[in-house]
Amino acid sequence: MFLNRRIATLSSGSKFKDEFSVAFDGTDDYLHFPETTYNVDGGAVSFTFWLKLLDTGSWQPILGNDDAFYNTIAIDTDNDRIIIEGSSDGDNMQWATTDDPLVLGEWNHFAICMDGSGSGKAYQNGVELTITGNTIGSDLVVQYIARGSSYYLNGNISEVAIYNSTLSVSQVKTIYNGREPYNHKEGVASNYLQTWYRMGDNPLDKYPLMTDSTNLTVGSNILTNPNFDSNITGWDDYSSGTVSHETSIVHSGSGSLKTTFDGTNDWAFKTTDNFTLETNSIYLIEAYCYIPSSNGASNLEPFITTGGTFGGYAHTFTKGSSSLTNQWQYISNVTITGASDTSGKLFGNALNNPDSGDILYWDNITLRKINGNPAFFRKEPVIEGDTP
Repeated sequence: MFLNRRIATLSSGSKFKDEFSVAFDGTDDYLHFPETTYNVDGGAVSFTFWLKLLDTGSWQPILGNDDAFYNTIAIDTDNDRIIIEGSSDGDNMQWATTDDPLVLGEWNHFAICMDGSGSGKAYQNGVELTITGNTIGSDLVVQYIARGSSYYLNGNISEVAIYNSTLSVSQVKTIYNGREPYNHKEGVASNYLQTWYRMGDNPLDKYPLMTDSTNLTVGSNILTNPNFDSNITGWDDYSSGTVSHETSIVHSGSGSLKTTFDGTNDWAFKTTDNFTLETNSIYLIEAYCYIPSSNGASNLEPFITTGGTFGGYAHTFTKGSSSLTNQWQYISNVTITGASDTSGKLFGNALNNPDSGDILYWDNITLRKINGNPAFFRKEPVIEGDTP
């Protein structure tokens, strides 16, 4: 860790800071984003990132997919190399990392710059690395940060940026910036910037999301009557739950959705109409729930989820805590859609079966698209105040 840091000053006179990174435990946590294809064999593309390893191992993945040894950018500490491998096994480029390159607990900056011919250059801390083999003849298809198949990163990542150009050695040195914070959106190749995960520094970064700085916006709510101020139009009973309008227990406004269970299962409510989500996108569901202390069941843990004909959706939940009763608490769900998703509904649920007559209240429910190319947390990576 390098403790003496200057802060780069922008032309406006403001200070640009890099204050956070994301720590991964090497076991099972990672970031998940919609499957993305990079034309590394026939297009100009560059990947830059800061990395601090806490353990050695055969593969320390930076970008990856479900494939064992391809569709990946990884550090191979056993062979002192950084590697990029396309969608065909063995179709890769490799560069030798510098002498004593991966001291545990120290930050290193890497850049891989593909030139559009299946070849390219790699840099460590602004210094060009020696190529040790091969060219790439296939695309790179990835959907994870810090995971590649069954391999997981043990360490920290910060400032992952992707450009649709071949960065020059001069540009790489500028981005490395003498180990200082660097603003990619105002930098030497900003016209080519495609994705930039600041890994905790964005104003919208919060569990369970990691947003893309190139498009820090959230779409409008696509749900009908989400606040229940005057009625519950657009929301229906589902399975064990019976819905009604509540005016005495509300989070904000003048109404909420009350669900009363019959004790047969844990489903609470659904939206009346289907809604349509875009394919290969990430949506954020947010709501507030209220658990009365008078309930018989003690482990309800309310949550909200999508369902219907969505083809490839996956979720990361923030459920309600059963230990917090007689108060409103925030819950969320990040949903990633697949390539064939069409339409579906929103459902309220309790993690475990309520007793007959148990009640949950819900209010301020939103379903919004996160624009750009955001990632979301799987398992429990941690945002830390530890940076290069």
